[in-house]
Amino acid sequence: MNHDLFIEKTSNLFAKYRVFLFIVVALCITVAYQATVIAKVSQDARTVIIPAGLDEKVQVTAGSVDDVYKRQMGRYIAGLFLNYTPATARLQFDELLTLFPPERFEDARDELHELAETIESSRLTSTFHISKIEGVGNKINVEGVRRLLVSGQQTENERRKYVMTYAVANGKFYLVSIDSESRR
Repeated sequence: MNHDLFIEKTSNLFAKYRVFLFIVVALCITVAYQATVIAKVSQDARTVIIPAGLDEKVQVTAGSVDDVYKRQMGRYIAGLFLNYTPATARLQFDELLTLFPPERFEDARDELHELAETIESSRLTSTFHISKIEGVGNKINVEGVRRLLVSGQQTENERRKYVMTYAVANGKFYLVSIDSESRR
């Protein structure tokens, strides 16, 4: 079966070429449109999760987290960083290191391992009783009472406020720094 529109072969070839060119251009335009739609949707996408231990939903977007998530992460970080014994400090600090961004990991590891050595050699035990957690911008403020024991003897019992700075990149929570303020 012959589908030639023109008598000359070259004219038929040019007609087929124009049809194929139209199809290729239409496919390119479609792919470009889909790419822009996918990029926009991925920016606006939200992941709603209810992890074990939570009774509220948590929302994480590409660059931000909601207040419920801030409170939970503040509680988790405070538990790892402020409640320890000589036997648990190094393991907890190693778990805390997983929250640091790659560019900050080396410094954080050195600081936390040095602190773990001090805790182990001095036989320090710390407990922190949280009284308030609040997320403000890219900071989580955790207030409470810190009790520090050295070889079983209490050496510190004071109100403290810890400011945890964080960043969210591609939906992942990164701990940037932890700073302390005394609140007597």
